[in-house]
Amino acid sequence: MCQFVIASAASYWYFSHGNEKLKDESHICKSFWRGLFYHGGSIAFGALILLIVWVLQLFFELFHKCSKQKSMDGNSVEKTCDRCCVDCLRCGLACFERFMRFISKNAFIMMAIKGGTFCSSAHDAFYLIMRTKSAYALT
Repeated sequence: MCQFVIASAASYWYFSHGNEKLKDESHICKSFWRGLFYHGGSIAFGALILLIVWVLQLFFELFHKCSKQKSMDGNSVEKTCDRCCVDCLRCGLACFERFMRFISKNAFIMMAIKGGTFCSSAHDAFYLIMRTKSAYALT
């Protein structure tokens, strides 16, 4: 919600130049109200996706801790392979979590500017970033 309110208040401020009536309003309160009543479900959905990734990370951290304690008993090849697989999954989940935080943050910004749903805003934000990155790569 904080990310949405900041992005929405900044977009209100940016697009209010030249209109004296809009400059006097409280953009933060208006943005909070807008996020709560119009985009509450989309913000909750974005938070749910991050929660699921965090629960998976917690599960693999606990599994890693248990496998580490069991490997102290003996150092067989199977236990080493299991630990290696769990470590790779933990690394992959950490990268995926960073990616989802990045996409969610940019989706909330696009929701604040354009007013779409979470999925359409995430799609728009991702392709905007990819177009920007590819334009820099061509120059």
